[in-house]
Amino acid sequence: MLNMKLGSTALGARFAGLGVATALALSVSVVPGIALADEADAPAVTEPAPIEQVVAADVTPEAVVADAMLPATEEAPASEVAQATEQAEPMTEQPFQMTESASSETTSEGNGETTNPEKTTTEVTDDPATKGEEDVKPAAEEDPKGSEETGADAQKDSAEKQTTESDVTKAEATEVTGATKTAEDAPAATVEAARKLTNVYRVYNPNSGEHFFTASEGEALHLSSIGWRWEGIAYECDAASGAAVYRVYNPNAGAHFYTTNKGEANHLVSVGWKREGIAWYSTGSNQLYRLYNPNSPIGEHLYTVSAAERDSVRAAGWRYEGLAWSVVAGHIPIAPRWTISPAWGSQERYWIQSNGQFAKNRYIEASEGSGYRAYATSSGAVVRNKTKVGGGVMFADNNGRLKTVKKGWLVTKDFDGALQRYYITDLGGGRIGAKTGYFTVSGTRYYGYYNDGYVARNTVIGDGNNAYEANNDGVLTGASGYKLAGYRYARNVGSSTGWIVLTDTGNFRTMVFRKRSGNDPWSMEMDALCGVGAVGMDTSYGYHRILRKRPFKDNGWEIEYYLIDYIIVRDEAQSYHSIIYRSGTNDRVVTGSGLGTRVSHGCIRLPKENVKFIFDNCPLYSSIYIY
Repeated sequence: MLNMKLGSTALGARFAGLGVATALALSVSVVPGIALADEADAPAVTEPAPIEQVVAADVTPEAVVADAMLPATEEAPASEVAQATEQAEPMTEQPFQMTESASSETTSEGNGETTNPEKTTTEVTDDPATKGEEDVKPAAEEDPKGSEETGADAQKDSAEKQTTESDVTKAEATEVTGATKTAEDAPAATVEAARKLTNVYRVYNPNSGEHFFTASEGEALHLSSIGWRWEGIAYECDAASGAAVYRVYNPNAGAHFYTTNKGEANHLVSVGWKREGIAWYSTGSNQLYRLYNPNSPIGEHLYTVSAAERDSVRAAGWRYEGLAWSVVAGHIPIAPRWTISPAWGSQERYWIQSNGQFAKNRYIEASEGSGYRAYATSSGAVVRNKTKVGGGVMFADNNGRLKTVKKGWLVTKDFDGALQRYYITDLGGGRIGAKTGYFTVSGTRYYGYYNDGYVARNTVIGDGNNAYEANNDGVLTGASGYKLAGYRYARNVGSSTGWIVLTDTGNFRTMVFRKRSGNDPWSMEMDALCGVGAVGMDTSYGYHRILRKRPFKDNGWEIEYYLIDYIIVRDEAQSYHSIIYRSGTNDRVVTGSGLGTRVSHGCIRLPKENVKFIFDNCPLYSSIYIY
């Protein structure tokens, strides 16, 4: 039992939470009021739902009791809670509601003795004087023979009864000894089953900072599906007997609190928290540490069996509040299953193993119950579509079903919608995928794009201060002339958008370079002949940025398409734009295109399709460098 002050000091001041305007919740409406069926015994999923589905199809929220407020001094009988649960409509604005036990045998709260499951559960008060009163029978019921027995017979029966009880006691002692030995020597799962233990799952809200604990696998999976981070099985507790662990919820701050101190729970209910019943029961020999974050706006608590985690959060400023209750460290194996969650920034699919943890850095086989072969990356998210893994890219469909690929060169449009060339090889650890970065095959050098997997083709790509031309097959040879200079300008000037437009006025060339990722070098996406400013009306040299885009400019007698303005002075601008067309003539070119010459008033003219490429692909504020 924790020694904490209630009322206006310590706990009361900290946990009332009524001054908090809104709960810190996830952008997807985290509703603490949805109670789910416990799916710990659910069979393995053989065919998962599509990734677009936010909540897995086999996790269904149940209706719960709305506002099940109980008097501060008593808990509702399990029968009443069950009846109310059956009649309740699905709720969207209430905290999770829990019944005291889903077990076929219900244990009285105070004395830990098991009652007949057919009897109505009656709570035993905390008064020691009342404990065990239900087991005391009237004398007439204990001794139906009464005075009919003679003293001698009574003494004989008493002696036989003592002998029988002694034998039973010895037998029970032997069983207990054997059970103790089993508990010491057997795997955790065997012992847990004997104790009727249940897993306690842990999920984390990255927006509010709350760590939430529940004995319901379905409840934990539901929260994971709407954006809470799955953290696996925290520990084990008893499902039906031992010291009750009460769960209460702050509807204003959106926080949950757990305690074995009934007075502590009652106090919080009296100041506005919602009672959510008994979460589970304390048992085992492992201590559970309780810590409080004084900087959290929701009164965040953490309960952990890890001394290392305890010390880490204490070093970060959390307050250690002592031992919460006893638990069993470990887990009860669960049915492996798929879960889909957006908790780490994007909607991804994860495989939960029998130990409650995400599979990572390994293949998931259909024989595990997954329904197909998949690969779990280092984050736990399985490969979907194209996914970077180690030194290459692996391929799967949108649900993670791996594509069958053979080692060697592969030319296909299946992965990118257009024909591309991939070199399939062993990426290490038995992983098969497309090689990325610079690599050599039979003495020939290639480059595979970091996130795409296909090799660079028909481009210029760099390696440090050097540049290479890649032909249609991806074979690299040394680049020179304006292409080498263009690559070096792109590398040295850079661009915040990953796109840069370069114009070499001496060679009448305009190039576009792109940096596909932080791990890829700059590569040339366009190379076109251009026209520049006439003598005396020179194009403005140096560094610029794209400031504005206009689809066309019609002067009444001539028209320019796809203007990309990099200098704007009042109503005038210097731009990249198409060659000049005669207005109203179905795009008939004005005398001479001007490409490859000094022809303009300072603007840079390009073929229509090339300037459209810049217009469509280069974002505003992309760098421009003219030299």
